[in-house]
Parts: sequence; C-alpha cells; structure tokens
Amino acid sequence: SPADKRALLVSALKPLLLPTAFTGAQAVIKLVGLIDEHGAVDVDAQIRIEILTKIRDGAGNHYFRAWAENSDAMDITREWLKGSIDAEDKALCDTIMPLLHLIDRLPLTVEILKESKLGKLIVKLTKEP
Repeated sequence: SPADKRALLVSALKPLLLPTAFTGAQAVIKLVGLIDEHGAVDVDAQIRIEILTKIRDGAGNHYFRAWAENSDAMDITREWLKGSIDAEDKALCDTIMPLLHLIDRLPLTVEILKESKLGKLIVKLTKEP
C-alpha cells in the first residue's frame, strides 16, 4: 500500500539523514538510489522537505560537490523543482525554498546548469507572479 511504501522510505532514510551521514559521493549515491527506488516524483512534500532540510543543515561542501557531480541527484533536483513550480498542491509549493537553498549551495558550473536544465527552471520561477 502507499502508506506502507512511505513508512519503508521514512525508515530507510533515517540513517542516511543523520548529521554524520553526509560524507560525500557514496552517501549521495545511497540517498539518490533510495529516492530513485521509491520513485522521485512519488516522494511526498513532507519527506522532500525533511531530506532537503537535513542536507542543508548537515552537509559540508564536499557533499554538495558530490551532489552537483551526480547526474541522478541533479535529475531529482530538477524533477522536484519542476513539480513544485507547476504544483497546484500548496505542500509541493512549500518545497521550492528548500530546493533553492540546496541549489544555492551546489558548486554549479555553466555546463552543469545547462546539462541539468536547472537554469531554465529558475528563470521560469523568477517570472512567476
């Protein structure tokens, strides 16, 4: 059931969101793998905010570099931002700021911005009323 699937995700996320868990590339790979396994678009707003807040508060520059260099992590970031910009659902709209906090910490090159298509989404966001 969806509730069981959510409970499994929350349980599996716990050790990956501890302050000591944000070690670098392997930690990013594990977290991204878990999100992909669940289905990135199926992760609800509350869990997205928890993930993004824990990363913001607990991760160092090496983790953000590893996130920026991981194409799957950047895909999740783009999908979540895209979904929150177009969302009718207020809960999903509430994920925009935590996503922007994450993006702000990423050491993004022009190349990564182009590849990830994040630049276009951010420009779209600035034009929204």
